[in-house]
Amino acid sequence: MAITISFEAKVLDGLAGELRARLRGVVDVPPNADARIAEAFTLWQVGETRRGDSRGLGDLAESQERFHHQIKIDGKPVAIAITAWTEGRDRLKLLSVIRSPLAGVVDEAIHVVDGLGVPDTFTARLLVMGSYNVTAFWFVNEVTRPPTYGQLYVIQGPPAVERMAPGRTVDEDRLLPVLWDLPVIRGWTEGNVAQDE
Repeated sequence: MAITISFEAKVLDGLAGELRARLRGVVDVPPNADARIAEAFTLWQVGETRRGDSRGLGDLAESQERFHHQIKIDGKPVAIAITAWTEGRDRLKLLSVIRSPLAGVVDEAIHVVDGLGVPDTFTARLLVMGSYNVTAFWFVNEVTRPPTYGQLYVIQGPPAVERMAPGRTVDEDRLLPVLWDLPVIRGWTEGNVAQDE
């Protein structure tokens, strides 16, 4: 598979104790269970984009300066943890631990991507496009300057849009035109909630 993020053992050891304590409040962890931090990915995000925007995905995507960690108990993905570097970049700060079906969906995607033959020179970023209900692995060669962008593997997508269905690969340069055809998902705010008269 493309490279995932790896951390020094001392960084993960420092995170493990805090994670174990927080994990018990989120999921049932049997006393002798093997709870571990598995794969990690950098989190990137794309907000709303408009038809005709000439910028590419490399310009639109923003690093969240956060990491997504798969958390497994006895080999089964059950939760995710979100971390960020502390100011000195010597340890990871645990921001949240979430029991989520996303852990299982990402785990399945990892196994599929392992068989796609993505070169080891590419890093797998976790790209979230909340305005379009899309989560994907975005393969980027970070060794080249500027970085070289590759395909995306859709992990979650709008079910009605076949081109963005989970399990599909999408060329980076074809992603934005697909997004432009999707309705933008907006959160509920006081201004857009219908009021009874």
